[in-house]
Amino acid sequence: AIGRLLKEAVVSTQSTGDGEELVGELLEEMMGGVMKVIHEKHIDEQCIPHSLAWTQNIIEKLVVWQFLAYDEGESNLDEWNEDSEPERTPLDSWGRGSVPCRLVEVREV
Repeated sequence: AIGRLLKEAVVSTQSTGDGEELVGELLEEMMGGVMKVIHEKHIDEQCIPHSLAWTQNIIEKLVVWQFLAYDEGESNLDEWNEDSEPERTPLDSWGRGSVPCRLVEVREV
């Protein structure tokens, strides 16, 4: 079927003179098919190594988490000083209660 279509395309381009367009379209179609097959093969080849690397990473994290190392801490507790109190942060205009409100007294007439 492709040979027949190609023959018809060649005959039509000989009469109209659009040979470069036909070659460009054929080349684009062929390259698209080839690149699709190469991409699928690449994905198939990389699926197992990626899955194994991901699984190894998760298992390593679980082992490290399960067997936490003992931290002996600081030996000279006398050198420790109490931290100073942090400075107050400025009010945020979007925070609740940060915008002052004025109450207006209603007088009955």
